[in-house]
Amino acid sequence: MPTLGKGEEGVIVLALEHAADLVLLDDLAGRRAAMMHGLNVMGTLGFLKVMHRKSRIRNFKDVLDSLQENGFWMGADLYRRMLED
Repeated sequence: MPTLGKGEEGVIVLALEHAADLVLLDDLAGRRAAMMHGLNVMGTLGFLKVMHRKSRIRNFKDVLDSLQENGFWMGADLYRRMLED
């Protein structure tokens, strides 16, 4: 089992206790641990992309820019791919 931070561990415990359909995790070790427990996992960017496709986010580029301005790391290639659609 991967070593987890308290946040990732708490998310997984709550998801299991409440039979969650989906957990949002960005940390790779947390994602792996959640999947090992049979949980469906999505990251922040995947969730935001789904919301954009459902027209819940109007200016997706602004959201991505804001994430980066506030310390969320994504490489230039991933940034470009997120804007494709």
